[in-house]
Amino acid sequence: MMNLSKIFLTFKKNLEKKLKFWRKLTSNQKISLIFFLFFILIIPLSVLAVLTPVKLRQKAQVPLPATPPVIITPTLAPTISPIQVGAYSLRLTNYQTEITCKLGDPNCYYQTTLIATNRTGKPLYNTTMYQSSPNNIMSFIGFDGNWTSQKSTTTKIVQPWEEAVNTLVKVVPPKILGKTNSTFYIDGQTCNINVSPPDCYFYGASSLTVTINVVESLTPTTHPLSPSPQLTPPLTPSPAVLNPIKWSTPQVYLQADDFYLVANGKKFFAKVPNVRVSSDPGNPTYTTLEVQWQENGQEMRLYMYFHADNQKWWSPEIRTYGGYPPENWIYYYGRFFESPLGSEYKDNFVLMYSDSQRNKGNSGNIYFKNLRLQAFKNRLVTPTLAPRPTTWFTPSPHPILTPTPTVSLNHLPVITTISLPIGRVGKTYTATISGYDLDLDNILTMTITNLPPGIPKGPCKTSIVQRRKQISCLISGKPTKSGIYSIGLTLKDNRGGVARRTLSLRIYRLLPFF
Repeated sequence: MMNLSKIFLTFKKNLEKKLKFWRKLTSNQKISLIFFLFFILIIPLSVLAVLTPVKLRQKAQVPLPATPPVIITPTLAPTISPIQVGAYSLRLTNYQTEITCKLGDPNCYYQTTLIATNRTGKPLYNTTMYQSSPNNIMSFIGFDGNWTSQKSTTTKIVQPWEEAVNTLVKVVPPKILGKTNSTFYIDGQTCNINVSPPDCYFYGASSLTVTINVVESLTPTTHPLSPSPQLTPPLTPSPAVLNPIKWSTPQVYLQADDFYLVANGKKFFAKVPNVRVSSDPGNPTYTTLEVQWQENGQEMRLYMYFHADNQKWWSPEIRTYGGYPPENWIYYYGRFFESPLGSEYKDNFVLMYSDSQRNKGNSGNIYFKNLRLQAFKNRLVTPTLAPRPTTWFTPSPHPILTPTPTVSLNHLPVITTISLPIGRVGKTYTATISGYDLDLDNILTMTITNLPPGIPKGPCKTSIVQRRKQISCLISGKPTKSGIYSIGLTLKDNRGGVARRTLSLRIYRLLPFF
C-alpha cells in the first residue's frame, strides 16, 4: 500500500508540472505543438498502415506458369465495344467474326483494325502478339511495322490503361471447303520486381477468333465485311435514305453510296453546299485528302493522309474535328485501305472507330458503304526498264554499252514511339523518342513541339541497325507545371519524306508531405 501511494504521489506531481507548462503556453504555441505532434506521430503511422498490405500482397504472390498462357476466347457482341478479357481490352473496327466465302474468290477475306489497351491495373512487360491458324492463313502487322504470321514481341513497358497495340489483322480463306477457325492473341507479363531475379509470368491472353466458311457458291454473293442480312425481312420494307458522296482532286478520289461520321455523339453527313475538297500535292510517296464543310452551325473537317512505296499505297492516319468548339482532333491510326499502286480500294462496308482514351476524351466513328478510293491516281507504277542493246562503233575495238537509268525511290520515315511515360512536377523526367528510315543514306531530323516547361529537347543520335537508319532523341528535365500536353512529333528526311504523330504527356503534381 505504501508503494502504491508513493507511485500515485509521484504521478500527481509530474502531471501538475506538465499542466503548469501547458498553461504558460500562448494559444499560437499550443496550436503549433498540436501540429508538431500530428506530423511526428499520425502521418508515419498512416504511411505504415498503407504500405503494410502492399508488402503482404507481394509476399503472397504466387507466380503462374510462364507457358502456356491462359487462353480466354471472347464472345463478340454485334457492337463496337471493348473485349474485356485477359491482359488487354480489344477494340475492333469490324466486329464480325464469321464470314462466308466462295471457294477460290481472291476478293473475299476478313480484315480489321485492332487496338489493345492494358486493363490489368499494373505495368505489363514483353507484350507479345501471335496467331494460331492452319497454314498461317492469319497475318498481322508486327511491332516492327511489317506483315507477319510469326510471334512479335516488344520490350516496351506498357503502363495501366495505356494503348499497347494498334495493328491490322487479316485472314484469307483456305483452299478447302468447310469452316476454319483462326485466332489472334495478345498477352503481356506481370512482374514482381522486388525480388531478384524479377518474378514474371504471362497474365493471360486476350484473343480474337475468326471463322471462315468456304462454300462452292454464294446465293446471293456477299462481301465479308457486309453486315449480316436479316433472317426475316419486314413485310413492307421502307427504302433506306442514302447519303452518296464523291470527292476528287488531282491526287485522290473517294466515292461512296452512303457516308456519315460521328464526333462525340453528333452525326455529320457533309450533305451541304460549299464542301471544300483539296489535297496536298506532296510528293510521289505522300499526299492527303482534306475535306471541310459547315454543318449545323459547326465546322467539320475530315483529313486522310496517304503514303506509298513502289508497290502499294495506304493511309496510316485519318482525323476529324471533335464536333464542338474548340475543335479537338479525333485520330484514327492504322494501315487503312492498303492497295496496289495504280489501283483503287473497294469495300462494301467500312466502319472505323476511335475511342476516347487516345483522344483526350473525344471519340468517333466513320462509315462508308460501297467505298471506292484511290490515292496517288496521278502516279504510274514504275515500269521495269529493259536493258538497251550493246552498240558498236567503228573503229573502236571495244563495245560501248549505254547504261540503263535507275530509279531511286524514297521510303517514308517511320516514328516508332507510340506513348510517353507519366511525369511529376519537380522530379527528373527522361524519355526517348525514336524512328527509322529504310534508306540508309538519308539524313533524318526530328522536331518535337509543345514540351512541358522545364523539359527541353536533348540531343538526337542516329545509327544503322538491321539495315535501317534509326534516330533516337532524348527529352529530359524537371517539369515545372502540371497538365496534359499534346506533344507534336515530326520526322523528316532530306528527300521530302515526312512522318507525323501526336502523343499525350501527363505531368502530375506531387502530393503534399510525400
